[in-house]
Amino acid sequence: MLVATLAVLRAALGDAERAYATVSDVSDPDARGPALAAVAGHLTGTPVLLDVTAEADDWTLTILCTLARALCPAPPAAHPLVGSMVHKALETDTWYRILPVLTHIAPGAADAVLGVAEQHRRGGWCGGVTRSAPSR
Repeated sequence: MLVATLAVLRAALGDAERAYATVSDVSDPDARGPALAAVAGHLTGTPVLLDVTAEADDWTLTILCTLARALCPAPPAAHPLVGSMVHKALETDTWYRILPVLTHIAPGAADAVLGVAEQHRRGGWCGGVTRSAPSR
């Protein structure tokens, strides 16, 4: 969480390149996904609600992102690195956390994501857990 906080601070201060480098160096993909979402959310002005029911760190990061957006609003156009952040975040198990940013920068992408999720649901795959067919 400390790395994500530092990266959001760097983004808020206008150094998107260092913010991106900071989160790209996170070795744990489960931590990298939310960190990328937090930075990309700030750079696009998109509220990224992290899972506030999970851990205190997610709640703290959500508050910090909200404060950063209020104190240092995003520029009118998304930073060119946002696309790379979205791409990297989609490669993690926490890919769903980047969806608000993805739909902000590419509104039509939501339909494609929903289509993939529906295919997985129909195939019995749900969040990495294989579901058995319902009994009758």
